[in-house]
Amino acid sequence: STLLFNIARLWAAVGAGDGLVAGYSCKDPESQGLGAKGSRCSTVCKDHIFHDGVAEHAQVLLMSRRDPWESLCSRKMMDVWCKRPPPSVELHTWAERNAYQQKCLSDPQLEQGETVRQCREL
Repeated sequence: STLLFNIARLWAAVGAGDGLVAGYSCKDPESQGLGAKGSRCSTVCKDHIFHDGVAEHAQVLLMSRRDPWESLCSRKMMDVWCKRPPPSVELHTWAERNAYQQKCLSDPQLEQGETVRQCREL
């Protein structure tokens, strides 16, 4: 989704120039005054959730999707893996958190649980 956003943002910058608003977490464009009659602004926004008003007031919507295993692989490469223990495990210090992460990355059963948790968050 980041690649699609960046391509759309760069092409929009060519056409909209200083009238481009781009970012993350899309709000209803009408509530932001974007797309109103006489407005010279265009918006390119990336989000993972459709908020009310976005689909109804946008002129163009682009979507991408990927298989869950690709998302999990991406999370692993971005070092978002084994950062939060399951709710049943209480960690109070950074040393405990770091030790848990190292154990999680090397223990197949803990990593399996991490995979399930990460997949449910997608």
